[in-house]
Amino acid sequence: MRCQALNNPKTNSITSLCLDQAKTLRNIPSLKKLELIDCRVAESGCRVLAHELSRSATFGIENLVLDHNNIGDKGVQALAEGLRFHTHICELSLAYCDIGRQGYSILANILTRPNTAIRVLNLEGNVCTAGGANDFLIKLMRNTSIQSLSLKNNQIFIDIVLTNNICKSIKSIVNLTALDLDANPIEENSVRFMAASLASCSRIRQVQIYPC
Repeated sequence: MRCQALNNPKTNSITSLCLDQAKTLRNIPSLKKLELIDCRVAESGCRVLAHELSRSATFGIENLVLDHNNIGDKGVQALAEGLRFHTHICELSLAYCDIGRQGYSILANILTRPNTAIRVLNLEGNVCTAGGANDFLIKLMRNTSIQSLSLKNNQIFIDIVLTNNICKSIKSIVNLTALDLDANPIEENSVRFMAASLASCSRIRQVQIYPC
């Protein structure tokens, strides 16, 4: 099921219309993927979606895409309530959703729960920052499901001081095989160090580090 906002100035209830569709999820047990892209889903919309996720234990949605919505940290907090109970989701995309350091901390708490199944996590275009990335990756060391992680374009400034800590955390995420750190302001020396350090970890097969 896919829903996108229409470019119609007379329409002011796009989120309501999309989430009305989301409320039918429990009646579609075969549904595997839900996309609500650029649908003006903010904190209140995340609350509705989380409610449906938490009460619809029988439907099998595995891929949830909420890209280009103004979700923010409060929206992540609301969504987390649904993700705590709905453990079928294997792929989660929250690209360009205005998520900051607090939101990353909330996501990390969900990802370290023993029942999480999320293998692919796309957080491109948010505002993690270096300190937030460091904290997030340290927490992910306790995760056993993540295989692919994108922190592309997240305003992560990594200098040589922070590089070693971040590399240690990345290599300690036990099932991680793909990492995208493109378009972050990473120092040239840090890029070289990270490339060499992560290349020594045979489990990590794909690393993208092209600084902006």
